[in-house]
Amino acid sequence: MKISTQAVASLVQLVTEFRPRTVVPAADRWRMLSDDALWKHVVGQVAVVGSSASAERLAASPEIQEGIRFERLRGITAGDRRRALNESLRAAGVRYASKDVRKCRKTGALEHNFQRLNAFPGGPHGYFAFLAGLPDDDARVDQVTCDMRYIKLKGARDLLAELGLVTNILAFDIRLLNIIREVGIDVPLGVTTSATRYREFQDSLLSAVCQPIGITGVVLDRILYQNYDAIMAKFKGASAGCGTPPLG
Repeated sequence: MKISTQAVASLVQLVTEFRPRTVVPAADRWRMLSDDALWKHVVGQVAVVGSSASAERLAASPEIQEGIRFERLRGITAGDRRRALNESLRAAGVRYASKDVRKCRKTGALEHNFQRLNAFPGGPHGYFAFLAGLPDDDARVDQVTCDMRYIKLKGARDLLAELGLVTNILAFDIRLLNIIREVGIDVPLGVTTSATRYREFQDSLLSAVCQPIGITGVVLDRILYQNYDAIMAKFKGASAGCGTPPLG
């Protein structure tokens, strides 16, 4: 799709201003993490759906983190594991976490994802080493969306970006899409649910914004996500000022 020169200029301006205060995950960061830490990243991607605040509470609680520790979950029965996962989700106030363990889709997704990682040769490290060996970013995203439940188009990209396994992706959550709309870009219908539309829109932004100024998609993604509040305040300030020209 065509992205206007003005919209590109606005995004480039944001990159220039906010890049110095942005933390970008190191390449192959996954190699430095324990099996438990890798598992917790998977848990976080399931928990964050519907509410980032609850996922932050889950990550910040030592008690909850202990309850879902990978080695601990390996040593208990499947039924006890599902109860432990469900209790942890509910203790953090995770959205869509039903108290009926049998009906809770997030609990079921985490049990599935745990079993997938636990059964993989080499455990979580073995699984992410397998992903690292795939030919490109698209192949890694596709593999995660196939293997993991409740981690799809946005979540797979976010997970892989945080672990340093991809470079040219954009994780289209509500924050990124809000900023993209603010600079004057029309977000295609179904972009967050259609793999084809998602990839086409992502690639348009990579081609128009990232490639010309020599940054990766992950850099743009983390800039917009981590500095969301400041960026939106900047837009609001520009629109409120009398005679103030639009950003960019």
